Amino acid sequence: MKGRLDSFIDLLQGTRDFDELQKHLKGLRDIFDIEHVTYHSVNSTGHQYASTTYSADWSVQYFGEDYARIDPVVQGCFRRFHPVDWRQLDWSGKSARDFMGEARAAGVGTHGFSVPIRGPSGQFALFTISDARRDSEWELYTTEHTRELILAAHYVNQKALQLERGSDETKVQNLS
Repeated sequence: MKGRLDSFIDLLQGTRDFDELQKHLKGLRDIFDIEHVTYHSVNSTGHQYASTTYSADWSVQYFGEDYARIDPVVQGCFRRFHPVDWRQLDWSGKSARDFMGEARAAGVGTHGFSVPIRGPSGQFALFTISDARRDSEWELYTTEHTRELILAAHYVNQKALQLERGSDETKVQNLS
């Protein structure tokens, strides 16, 4: 996988727009041999951007219903720095269970693994993979690929920031 991931990173560097980034995420899904890859970012002004291999219908529903406010993945990762296996999150509330039921019905998968990313000026992003593998297969998969997933997450975030702002740097605000 290392060689294929290196090739993806090289390809990502030449990405010129968000449509191309979307196309490359589909390629990354194939490299990781999983069902779905999602990159979801919220900048300091609250603007959201997502590139995903989930169905268009699920994406429209997710953003239309503002599910980020109740999504245990978003909420849990906002309070963490390290990658999170979705099984570690609190799914006990009715809204969380209902949300997961809708997500599974939309083909999101039974398992997920998310890498929280903090960027400049309050940017928060998630890089997520999901799949419907059996528990034991998922445990082995995420254990074996955590490093590559973290690396891919940060390269995708860097490119998304460059596409959004022209750079992944922001100017420092001077205090008065």
